[in-house]
Amino acid sequence: MLQHIQSGKLRALAVTGDKRSAVLPQVMTLGESGVKGVDVYSWQGVAAPVGLPPAVRAQIQAALTAALNDPQVKQKNAEIGVETVANTPEQAHAFQKSEFARWKKVIETGKITAD
Repeated sequence: MLQHIQSGKLRALAVTGDKRSAVLPQVMTLGESGVKGVDVYSWQGVAAPVGLPPAVRAQIQAALTAALNDPQVKQKNAEIGVETVANTPEQAHAFQKSEFARWKKVIETGKITAD
């Protein structure tokens, strides 16, 4: 969508995060626009099988962190508005747990079903 917004084919009304996008700094957040409590992020993670040997887990995490922190990768991500976060497995697990709890509350409050 970024290329269409930057070309003027689309107009961004707001971003859904709690801070403005680095690639669209002129676009307000929903909170700044008066819609409070709507912080929505797209995030990705890498999962591995339960019981993965700690040494293998550490090797995978080190390789992924190195790749994500490569200056060229970070630059390409930044150009498309992707914030690089290379958490530890423990930090990623805590984030995922908090996101699951947050969205569970939204689903239950809104009585959302998968019909």
